[in-house]
Amino acid sequence: MRPVFPNREPSQPIEGPIESSSSEPVRDRPIVNATMNYQAWQDSQSPKPMLSHLLGVGEVRIRDITAFPHCRASTRKFRLFACACYRRVSPLLKSELADQTVAIAERFADGRATRSEMKAAFDLITESLLSQETKWRTARGWERAHLIPAHAALQLALQVVAPIAEHAAYYASSNAYLAYAELANPGVAPHDVAVSRSRREEEAAQAEILRCIFGNLFAEEGVNGGSAVTAIAQQIYDEEEFDNLPNFADALEAAGCTAAAAMRHCCHGTIHFRGCWVLDQILGQEA
Repeated sequence: MRPVFPNREPSQPIEGPIESSSSEPVRDRPIVNATMNYQAWQDSQSPKPMLSHLLGVGEVRIRDITAFPHCRASTRKFRLFACACYRRVSPLLKSELADQTVAIAERFADGRATRSEMKAAFDLITESLLSQETKWRTARGWERAHLIPAHAALQLALQVVAPIAEHAAYYASSNAYLAYAELANPGVAPHDVAVSRSRREEEAAQAEILRCIFGNLFAEEGVNGGSAVTAIAQQIYDEEEFDNLPNFADALEAAGCTAAAAMRHCCHGTIHFRGCWVLDQILGQEA
């Protein structure tokens, strides 16, 4: 059965099961990751333990869970993380349809696209993948290599627009770092050290994206500013002018903001995407 989109707003929690491939019940209490603390979060080079902590689950197959009552963040944040995973590797991908699909997912996360648009995007990507299935399975050598950038883009975009935002985040993550490892090393055997190195590099980058979007859950810090600061933050967000964040830090300081973590993130953060926790706090977005 093809997944269906829940009848809910993108930033609201799932209210009940939608579809599951397992009868396993949802856990009745959050899983506490004993190894995840402030320093572990800051130092992590892998997105998976961070995502498990955010989702409030342990070592389970995420696809088998359709409700996350102990989730530590909004579905908007998870959807934007999925989009960011795609954006990070998009220079190596080749599909206009996939690019357009991810743009719809970004708008949906921010309430600027409808569930119907998301479902239509999901269906279109699914149909495109199915239409290429025979060619993909039978292609060999240079012909298959030629198909990889487009096929990887469609596969990743399909995860980004998954009906459940938490699934989108978890599986877009792995699809993205695996696609990057393959595309960054054309013609190299899957178990080659170069492929493993590329995968680790992308995993580390995704860990940085998580810190950008979710901040550090173990050291929540309020960020304040006046109307002028809010206007600047809105422009940076709308136009994706993240290179301007160091100047934004100056504006925050001039407005009397003393949030040290926010200043560090703006001035020294190396990766910024939609959903950045500093901008979100200024703009009053759901955490």
